[in-house]
Amino acid sequence: MKPKWLLTHPTGELMISKVLTPLLVSGYEKVYITVLKYHEQEHDAVTILNQIIAERDLTHCEVVVLDKSTNSASETVYETIKQKNVKGAVTIKDSDCVVDFVFDHTSYDFLVGLDINTHPITNPGNKSYLITDEHNTIQDVVEKSVVSNIMCAGVYSLDNCQHFLNAYDLLVHSGLFKDRELYVSHVFSYLIQKQIISPQYVECTYFADWGTLQDWREEQQRHKTYLFDIDGVLVLNVGKYGKKNWYNSNVPIEENIKLVKELSDKGNQIIFITARDAEGVQPIIEMLQNHQIQYHSIITDCYHSQRVIINDHSATNPYPSCSSISINRNEILKNYL
Repeated sequence: MKPKWLLTHPTGELMISKVLTPLLVSGYEKVYITVLKYHEQEHDAVTILNQIIAERDLTHCEVVVLDKSTNSASETVYETIKQKNVKGAVTIKDSDCVVDFVFDHTSYDFLVGLDINTHPITNPGNKSYLITDEHNTIQDVVEKSVVSNIMCAGVYSLDNCQHFLNAYDLLVHSGLFKDRELYVSHVFSYLIQKQIISPQYVECTYFADWGTLQDWREEQQRHKTYLFDIDGVLVLNVGKYGKKNWYNSNVPIEENIKLVKELSDKGNQIIFITARDAEGVQPIIEMLQNHQIQYHSIITDCYHSQRVIINDHSATNPYPSCSSISINRNEILKNYL
């Protein structure tokens, strides 16, 4: 598979594009996205990222290419700061989670976290955690140990990036991390314990974690495309002709309408396919509007016959990449979904 940050979200955006939220990138003079030379050679990473930057008019974003793989995220940050000769404040962020937060810009000494008591997460033991005092000052950040209810959301910030460079140099040459990874959290823990920084705790306003393939699969499952017939599924079945027809009789199947709205409200994409003509779907459009159901499109003039769904599957969209359900006419959908 591609690097995970190049995977395509169900909405069509790449993971990295979803991560670069407007709220995140607006507070910075410069944004660097660091990749490996291998990523460009094998996956056109630089070309793709530059296309996203141009598409979203992120003129202050720049791709940084490292020739060799690093041993840790902290080394990646270190090499990026050195290569671009960054001075002053810097914020470090993971590429596999969406984090929005609000801060006053008066100080860039802060870490962003999430209260897991109110926002439960998967794999809690695989995260880092923040210890704070009564003034919301961070006393420590601890890797892979649930020492508090505040999980670090993968955003670390410093008023002076030289502190990071100095601490990284000291730790990497200390011998303490000869046989284990030197995380960004370790660097910040050192800076806090040595009282070089006193970062504030900032609560994130939105968090989505795609750190594992399972997390990403669950995100895909939350954003499916549903294709619904109209007559016999959304409304009681009628035909084009007769006393009761497409144009004068549209009796909703209320339980099915409710289920379609729930699916739409959760972020799924809704498409209707029907044998009705353009005039025949007008009452349906009005009904959808009255029920405040968001939908992508209505495909009219389909054959009154079997409908077959064909889709490809791959490592990024695993088998089965499509499924179909045939229900009895006018039956309740929740028996099947």
